[in-house]
Amino acid sequence: MFALPSPVLVVAAILLFPVVLAGSMLLDAFETELEERPAR
Repeated sequence: MFALPSPVLVVAAILLFPVVLAGSMLLDAFETELEERPAR
């Protein structure tokens, strides 16, 4: 199943981690902003 060499997995994890982190942070900010605003 893990046919990729470990360096490639490490690089992929390093590249994907900030993207996932930023995405979750943006989602959190978006949800809190929606909750603060009164629904019209």
